Amino acid sequence: MRSRLGPFLLFSLAVFFQACDSVNSNRILYNDPKAPYAIDSVPPVAFERPLRYGDKFTLFFAPNQGEKLLIQSKSPEESRGVEASKVEYTIDSKGYVNLPLLGPTLLEGKTISEAEELIQESLSKELNNPLIEITLTNQRVLYFSGQGKGKTIPMLNENMTLMEVIALGDGIPENSKSTEIHLFREVQGKRKVYSFDISNIGNPSDVDVRVMNGDILVVDHYPKTLTTTLREINPWINIVSGSLALITIILRL
Repeated sequence: MRSRLGPFLLFSLAVFFQACDSVNSNRILYNDPKAPYAIDSVPPVAFERPLRYGDKFTLFFAPNQGEKLLIQSKSPEESRGVEASKVEYTIDSKGYVNLPLLGPTLLEGKTISEAEELIQESLSKELNNPLIEITLTNQRVLYFSGQGKGKTIPMLNENMTLMEVIALGDGIPENSKSTEIHLFREVQGKRKVYSFDISNIGNPSDVDVRVMNGDILVVDHYPKTLTTTLREINPWINIVSGSLALITIILRL
C-alpha cells in the first residue's frame, strides 16, 4: 500500500508547489525587500534626455529667425512667401533622420537643444539665420497601477507631474498601496528607482515630482486575500482530488 501511495504523494506535492507559483503571478516590478537593488532616497532630477531610436518629432524652421511669421500674425497680406516647414520625423535604427535640405542627419544621442543647434548651423548654409524648433510628439509614461494593470500615458506637456499621471491612469485602485509608488528612470544609461508616498498631505513634494519621457511608474499592491488565492489554486486542488479518487478506486480493485 505504501509503495503505491508514494508516487501519488510526490505527484500531489509537485502539483501543490506548482499551484503556489500561480499566486500573485501577475505582479510587475514587485518591490522585493530581499532584492539586491537600491531605492534612491534623493528625489529624481529632471534633465534633458538624449534623442534615441524610435523618437518622433516635428521640425519647424523658418528663415530670418521667423521674422516673416511675425509679419503674418500682424498682416496676412504682407506675409506671402513665408517659408516654413512643420513635418513629423522618426529617428531610424541607425540614429539618423532624413531632413529637408540636409539629407540623413545623425541625431541619436543628442539632446533637443543640441539637435536644434546642429540643424540651425547646417541650414544656415541654405537659409539666412533660420529659426529651428524641435518638438517630441511621442512622449509617454508607462503606468502600472497594481495587480498587472497598466497603461501608456501620453505626456500632454513637459511639466507633467506624478499626480497627473496617476489621474490619467484612473487613480490608484483598491488593494494598491499609495504609500509605495516607485518611479523607474534611465539616467546616463542606468535604470534608477525612486520611492514615493502620496497617502497623506504630509508629503506634498512627492505629489509635484516631474515625470519624464520613458519613465515607468509602478504602484505596489497588497498580497491577494485567502479567497482569491483559493480561487487561483482551486483547479490544482481539483486535479489532486480527482487523482486521489482514481487511485482509491484502483487500490480497491
